[in-house]
Amino acid sequence: MANTIGYPRVDLVGGTLDIFPINFLFKDVLTINLALDLPTLVTIEENNTDFIKVVSKNYNNTKKIKFSELNEDIFFSDNEFSTDQFEELSFVFLIISYFKLKTGVTIEIDAQAPHGAGLGGSSTLGVTLYKALANFTGSRFEKLQAIKIVQKFEALILNQGMPGYQDYYPALFGGILALKSNITEIEVQQLYCSEFEDYLLENVTLGFTGKNRSSGINNWGMYKNFFDGDRSVKQGLKKINEVSKSCYEAIINKKYEKSLEFVAQEGLLRESLFPGILTSEQEKLKTDLMKIGANLKICGAGGGGCFIIIGNNKNEIRSLLEQHQMRKLEFKVQGPLQ
Repeated sequence: MANTIGYPRVDLVGGTLDIFPINFLFKDVLTINLALDLPTLVTIEENNTDFIKVVSKNYNNTKKIKFSELNEDIFFSDNEFSTDQFEELSFVFLIISYFKLKTGVTIEIDAQAPHGAGLGGSSTLGVTLYKALANFTGSRFEKLQAIKIVQKFEALILNQGMPGYQDYYPALFGGILALKSNITEIEVQQLYCSEFEDYLLENVTLGFTGKNRSSGINNWGMYKNFFDGDRSVKQGLKKINEVSKSCYEAIINKKYEKSLEFVAQEGLLRESLFPGILTSEQEKLKTDLMKIGANLKICGAGGGGCFIIIGNNKNEIRSLLEQHQMRKLEFKVQGPLQ
């Protein structure tokens, strides 16, 4: 039996800028996020059968297929890519097919982060599963190669262009990451330190509406508008890039209070770009939070079910979440991974 753990992310600044080729159309694009200690666990065990069996606790779903039948052809119908056979588990079976297993296995998936929360859960699952399969088969595992392959598979599933790259890194690197884009690579800089983690724990609350949202669809809308020449979107993303750089400088110089001000500012810019990024329920909560001096920023570039609240008055924040029938989730930074 092999167990592998990956971690979802909370995006702080620079979302949407991590989508190719937008990441090349602004100078020195930078995205900052952190690994959230709500682990995704993938367990693989031989089952002494001819079948690959996938058990997803999150979807409450189980599907299986003979390992001899799992190949790329099974994902095509009339020469067109199709998810009909595996439905919501298509992403999982795509990654499994890449490893061409020669034995029956049972793969169990259990993610603590809610589905559709805007925490990059599917990307986290993808690279965690890839790592688990590499370990199980004795294949060479390289983080950056895994990200490239899984990102392409996820693009097939989403069918809305290439997904952003930021979501894959926290699962494999952990900590607090600055992802710097240049023409040859995505440079990964680890910003984690215990002092910054302590500040975040004191001043950030993670909330969840209890409802799933497909943030990737909204993100696609911004991408489309960008390349349709919408000037407001281009100017908005340019400002987000500038704020992201300011946030980075604040973190580097240990001006942590200032860094969270930039996170809140980025959230406001994103709201102006995306009417509807906040649900009506989140809008009402935000109004009440502002009355106590706290700020709300949605998780996910296109708006997920999760959000962070910036403010150190934790008891008042918890009370407001309860009044609005929303949940407080555990917020803890997962430290750097080897």
